[in-house]
Amino acid sequence: MDFTQPDFSMAGRKDKKIGGYFFAGFGPADVYTRMVETNLKSFATAGFTEAKAHVAGDANVPGSIPEKSEELKAADEMVEWLLA
Repeated sequence: MDFTQPDFSMAGRKDKKIGGYFFAGFGPADVYTRMVETNLKSFATAGFTEAKAHVAGDANVPGSIPEKSEELKAADEMVEWLLA
């Protein structure tokens, strides 16, 4: 942390995005999503002002994600958001 900055940020740029695409084998994906979103917000001190997370639920079988069109769509949307 840089205590000389008003927001204690270490970043020279304050407009960066951070995104995460995570996998949850068991348990409710919405709970994991809230947890990940909260953790990603901690990157604000490094200049990440926008954070977005997606948790692919029911991903306990290796190789199952390519069979789930909604999860692939979410990955594409994450990439588009990061590049916009």
